[in-house]
Amino acid sequence: MEHYNVFLVICSILIAIISSYAALLIVKSMTQTDRTVIKRLSLVFGSVIFGSGIWCMHFVAMLALHTGFEVSYDPLLLILSIVFAALSSSTAFILLSRPSVSNRQLIYCALFISAGILSMHYVGMEAMEMNAMIEYNPLLVFLSGMIAIVTSFAALKIFIYFSRQSESSLTGPMISAVIMGIAIAGMHYTGMASATFTQHEAHSMTLNGTGLRQDVLGYLIVIIMFIILSFVFVVLFFEQKIRQTNRNYSISDKIYRSLIYSANDAVITADQSGKILSWNRAAERIFGYQKEEALNQPLTLIMPDRYAEAHQQGMKRYAETAQKVVIDQTVELEGQHKNGHIFPIELSLSSIKDHHQQFFTGIIRDITDRVKQQKKIEELVYKDPLTHLPNRRMLLEELDRILNDLDQAHAEVAVAFIDMDRFKQINDIYGHETGDELLKLMAKRINHLTDSKDLFGRQSGDEFIIISPDCSPYQMSVKVNKMIEAFQDSFLINQTEIFISPSIGISLFPKDGTTAAELIKQADMAMYKAKELGRNQFQFYTKALNEEVLHKLKVEYGLRNAILNHELEIYYQPLVYIHTNQVKGVEALLRWNSPELGFVSPGDFIPLAEENQQIIPIGEWVLENACIQFMKWANEGHIIDHMSVNISAVQFQQPDFAEMVGSVLHKTGMPPSKLVLEVTETVIQDVNHSLPTLNRLKDMGVKLSLDDFGTGYSSLQYLKDFPLSILKIDMSFIRSLLSDKRNQIVVNMIINMAEELNMEVVAEGVETENQRAYLANRNSLYYQGYLYSPPVSNQELVRLLERGRISN
Repeated sequence: MEHYNVFLVICSILIAIISSYAALLIVKSMTQTDRTVIKRLSLVFGSVIFGSGIWCMHFVAMLALHTGFEVSYDPLLLILSIVFAALSSSTAFILLSRPSVSNRQLIYCALFISAGILSMHYVGMEAMEMNAMIEYNPLLVFLSGMIAIVTSFAALKIFIYFSRQSESSLTGPMISAVIMGIAIAGMHYTGMASATFTQHEAHSMTLNGTGLRQDVLGYLIVIIMFIILSFVFVVLFFEQKIRQTNRNYSISDKIYRSLIYSANDAVITADQSGKILSWNRAAERIFGYQKEEALNQPLTLIMPDRYAEAHQQGMKRYAETAQKVVIDQTVELEGQHKNGHIFPIELSLSSIKDHHQQFFTGIIRDITDRVKQQKKIEELVYKDPLTHLPNRRMLLEELDRILNDLDQAHAEVAVAFIDMDRFKQINDIYGHETGDELLKLMAKRINHLTDSKDLFGRQSGDEFIIISPDCSPYQMSVKVNKMIEAFQDSFLINQTEIFISPSIGISLFPKDGTTAAELIKQADMAMYKAKELGRNQFQFYTKALNEEVLHKLKVEYGLRNAILNHELEIYYQPLVYIHTNQVKGVEALLRWNSPELGFVSPGDFIPLAEENQQIIPIGEWVLENACIQFMKWANEGHIIDHMSVNISAVQFQQPDFAEMVGSVLHKTGMPPSKLVLEVTETVIQDVNHSLPTLNRLKDMGVKLSLDDFGTGYSSLQYLKDFPLSILKIDMSFIRSLLSDKRNQIVVNMIINMAEELNMEVVAEGVETENQRAYLANRNSLYYQGYLYSPPVSNQELVRLLERGRISN
């Protein structure tokens, strides 16, 4: 009588569940990888495990059945049963590994799996060799098939559902494996129930000696189960690794996509043909194209036309030679917005290769703001803020660069240093705003006269420089002469017509210097020489000019220590009544006898002292010592009417000049009425400043003398309004007094005018008796000159006074 071994029945069910679970895990891993090799290996392993599991379950279940007959198995049919199960399951797994599986496809999968289970069972039953016949109940056979199909469909449906809910969850495969195991076991035991074993009559059937006995089959099943369990553990291990890798990959991919999408820079991917494959949000903002507009379009969509051809050639060259021109580098280019606007960009380009396909990824940054800031910085560093011309720094750097690039044996470079004549006066008279406007107009006028190869810039203040490469002395002469002629036309500013002229100095490379600093310095010297020679002209630098400048520098340096080293001294020239040759007063004259330079002419060192403001302390020293000496003479009994001291324009412009004079008078005890301050027309021409100062001095009791009258732009307004006591006729009129009738007329007119204004008159530079005799025809006239005495030291003047010299 037939009965079952319960333990083996349970083992058969567990085998079905375990093999189904392993196979479904493999299918799940197939859906989570894109690698073809892994998919194929998973398909093979899954099919082998599932087929082997069904086979083992079937024959363990057969071992659990006690029929009372001796049973063996046909090997060929056993192998066919495994092959049928593996092929049908592999077909089902192929369908399940697709990204999306419909219900119809699930039905196909269930049919294939059911076919594998059924073929395994009934082919396995056919493989049994025993002294009995098997008859089947068709209804139960049909029922076994339906159980296999329905439960397989349910198991696969659950598997697909849980896989969609969570790729990492093991719940779906576990439940599906249990149902699939039930499907296999249910089908088997229903199929067994449909079979009836009828014993053959004695000796009616002989067993095939080649069949496998049940004990041998048992060992085979144990081996196969060991292999299945090994596969299960291996699958579980690798499935966990794959799941973790896929999880990491998924997280990394999401992070990458999030970063790319939210990046401030455009990230664009293109294939080797230049077709755009990816386009992030920053790309939409930077270039104006929406993602849908840009995808599958050529990269030339965002390039200016002038870059398109170079881009095509570069892509072709890279495809043919793999030559990296901009790959893995950061370069500055230009991009084109959807509206046609072209703007600067920074591009970092990389490339990857996949399956013989080349892909390029570019990170693009809009650097419009950075370029603007860079230009602003360059403007601040290299451009003059007023005229927007190159400034001193840029001029020096460019000149150095030009000189470094030249062949010194054959090249010529000219440097012109331009300074505007009397520009300070324009600032003082019209204000600095007008001065700034004039500078801009002057810069434009000069710039129009330069060549395209010239570099024209502003050195500082009203100084400009022109650098002319490949320019001969003659060509430079023609150029600057045109500039001087151009300044004959006035400048109109706020309805005011202003005239100004330039003084220009020129140096030449390599004759006058080989560095930028040398050439500019030499041109500057030549410019000052042009000013000395009368302004409104140009001068070339010469070695003699350099020697002159060096001498001036020595004078200037020595003058700084002249007072401390007691090198300065005061000489005195008598002022004599023209009729009696009696000394009325003396004029204090500064002299400098340098141990290094020897006797230095006042015409050399006084202008330098005025230029560097040294005349202020020197002038105060002269005034104080002249007053001290005057008081000494008085105490010694030498009676002199007054002491005359020359006042520099720089001294007179000091706000505290009158206070300084009062302080010296108080300190030395000098009576104010005995002091005569001699000023020139240049000193007092600024009426608004000079008149109040002159009145304060007059109120103090100091007498004022107008020196060198007639040599400047004399104005009768000075004589009428200024509190002057003495008028001094310049020696230039006296020198040619007897030979030039017109000079006589001028001198007579000056004397008549002074007498009418009740002013004393002093004739300077009387050197001959005939000059004195001519002047003696007038009253109230005094003279100075070598006829009586040149400027002498204190001791010599005392000797003159003591001898009481009256006539020459």
